[in-house]
Amino acid sequence: MPRLPDALRTELTDTVERILAPGLNLQALAQEMNDASGGIRTRAWTAARAATIDQVTEINRALRAVSDHEPDVTLLTADAQSPVYMRRWWLRRNVTDDDEGEDSLYVHAFENDDPEGFHNHPWPSASLLLHGGPIFEDTHHGTSVIENRSLVLRPAAHLHRIRLSRGPLLNDGSVARIRAMTLFATGRRLQQWGFEQRDGSIRPAAKATAAGEPLPRR
Repeated sequence: MPRLPDALRTELTDTVERILAPGLNLQALAQEMNDASGGIRTRAWTAARAATIDQVTEINRALRAVSDHEPDVTLLTADAQSPVYMRRWWLRRNVTDDDEGEDSLYVHAFENDDPEGFHNHPWPSASLLLHGGPIFEDTHHGTSVIENRSLVLRPAAHLHRIRLSRGPLLNDGSVARIRAMTLFATGRRLQQWGFEQRDGSIRPAAKATAAGEPLPRR
């Protein structure tokens, strides 16, 4: 499977930003949410920032070829033999001196729930659910339902866990997850990302996940 060509990444970034700007500027909204006092997303905030059907349809049309290419990163749910949790393709990626990204734009394809435990992010972010919803966001304040076309804004310190909708019962007795795809934009990098520990501290994901092991990639 080929990698996503740089020319196509640039073309898709231009398409997404043309469709969403200026009414829905993902970068600006992510920073706006980061600067907001309280910093907790509410149902009303999400509804006010929902994208239109036409916007999402055009973005989906532009992104249709993405999944035909090799992901830039594949994250696993636990160890090296575990199922895939998420596949990621970058459309625009600005790399900092320590080889981390900021002010970037990604496509995320979720195949399983987030690993156990709440995690934060290195930057303020905005996520547009393209299809596969509803998905569920668990926080210390309860669970929110995120519908398709919802644009979700999060400050860097926001702690959460994402779960997918349940599908049919499989032959092995497990329950299938309904895959979801999002556009994910990040702001300026403010911190390392990591998992919340029992004492409330954040352990960087580079050192350990909530289960105490490095988050595996492919």
